[in-house]
Amino acid sequence: RPEARMAEAGVKARRVQEKLARTNFLPDLGAVVRVGYGYANKADRDMRTLYYTGRLNYSQIYFGIALSWNLDFHNDAFALQKARAERRETEYLREAARAMLGLEVEQAYREVLDAEQQMSFSALARDRSWKLVVSEQTSSSIGAGNFADTSKALTAWAEYEFKYFEAVMKRNTAIARLGRVTGTALTEH
Repeated sequence: RPEARMAEAGVKARRVQEKLARTNFLPDLGAVVRVGYGYANKADRDMRTLYYTGRLNYSQIYFGIALSWNLDFHNDAFALQKARAERRETEYLREAARAMLGLEVEQAYREVLDAEQQMSFSALARDRSWKLVVSEQTSSSIGAGNFADTSKALTAWAEYEFKYFEAVMKRNTAIARLGRVTGTALTEH
């Protein structure tokens, strides 16, 4: 489910933020390396002094190390507490999302069971009403029946047939919802 995946990703992000807040207590180190090389094949005509400083031919390597340390440990401690609280909040949200997912699955499963029970009751009522239609038609064929009773039996059978189709549709909808909630396709074999 997307909600559960988003909550899990939120927990991972908050853990990274907590690690970054912990690194605020440490100094930042930097290293710089610079390499240069120059070559000129002719002398410079503007050399008017004996101690000319513009170097035409050179090779150089520079190394540098920098250290930056923010000594505001008080605010860093509060930032770390805030990051830990936010991580715990997202963990609780993840647990809530998992619990809601379980609740949704349970409700969808109960809907499937209710729809199947309604479908079986509708099928039973339809079959019994059909037996009544057959009985009324048999009575009419031997002259002991009444057209109004046969008409009522046929109307009742048609209503139960329609209710059965509605129950089948509700069951299919409930199975589709259960499949959507669980994230798997549910098919009958």
